[in-house]
This record gives sequence, structure tokens and C-alpha cells, in this order.
Amino acid sequence: MTIQLEITDEQRAVLESLAHSRGLTPQQIFSQALDRLLDEDENADWRLALLSLEGIWKDRDDLPDFQAVRQEFDRNVWER
Repeated sequence: MTIQLEITDEQRAVLESLAHSRGLTPQQIFSQALDRLLDEDENADWRLALLSLEGIWKDRDDLPDFQAVRQEFDRNVWER
């Protein structure tokens, strides 16, 4: 597919410089940038879901002492 874009002279100069420094064509730079943008968009829901979990265990008193559990695990692993 071919897409035509209008960019400023400054954007063109930066694009050409970036392409040259990476040994790529301007089209390849655009393609990589689009891939990154699409990847970020796909992960946006995942990031929001993680952020919504922040603090869900806060103020709970029914959870084990994770430091003690971890130390017990480490002790068992190294004693084998």
C-alpha cells in the first residue's frame, strides 16, 4: 500500500538524517515508527489493567509475611 504524507521541511531533514545514520530508507523509518506506535496501542489496555491493580493488597492483614516466605524458599533451594 502506498500512502502519501505531507511533512514539513524540518521533519524531512530530520527523517533523512535519521534514515542515513541508520542505513535505512525514509520509508523503512516510517514503517518502524508505525510498528512501534501500533505495538504501544496494543499494550495500552494491558498497562491500564496493571495500573488498576495498584494497591489491591493494601491494608490486608490476612496475607502471609512475604519476606519470611521468600527467605524460607531461598533457604530450601540452597540447602539441596
